[in-house]
Amino acid sequence: MIFFHRTTIQKWLEIQNEGILFGKHTNPIRYTYLSPTEDISLDYGDVLLKIQYEPKGQPNDNYSPGCWQFSVFEPIPLIAICVKDD
Repeated sequence: MIFFHRTTIQKWLEIQNEGILFGKHTNPIRYTYLSPTEDISLDYGDVLLKIQYEPKGQPNDNYSPGCWQFSVFEPIPLIAICVKDD
């Protein structure tokens, strides 16, 4: 399935350096927000990532059909990501 994640240029460089998309937050749990639509996250940065991801359910993610956004609790490899041109 195709999902989207928007980020800043600086964070995109950090993602590429780490080799995975795996959000860093203020708590120790790492997760990444994904959305089925590209316009959900307009305020989160200038770089729109198009992600190939197959939802697996708990404990890997909290996806449910029809959701506007969900969290992925595992790293997403760079091979599953491309920068979407607007």
